[in-house]
Amino acid sequence: MTGGNTGLGKQTCIRLASMGADVVLASRSAKRGEVAAQEVRDATGSDKVKSAVLDLASLKSIEEFAAAFSEVRSQCPFHRLSFERHAPSAAGKLPAASLIPLRA
Repeated sequence: MTGGNTGLGKQTCIRLASMGADVVLASRSAKRGEVAAQEVRDATGSDKVKSAVLDLASLKSIEEFAAAFSEVRSQCPFHRLSFERHAPSAAGKLPAASLIPLRA
């Protein structure tokens, strides 16, 4: 989860971890990422939360993350969280998010 150390990203990590998902919390700062990952583990009781350094503004950081993540991915199921981009329904509700399994 990019941006997983604060705000909506962190809340999404908490929700996914509470549902039993394997979560990789990506953050530009190793220290902030690990602190947030520990907070998610404490909040959910899950031991399936890991932190990783990822700066999307740096190609080198992206390449390093991709190399490390490919090892992690082989150890756990991989899903992406997909929010469909549709207009709200007549009731004003947005479509729910769905977990979509990805194949290797």
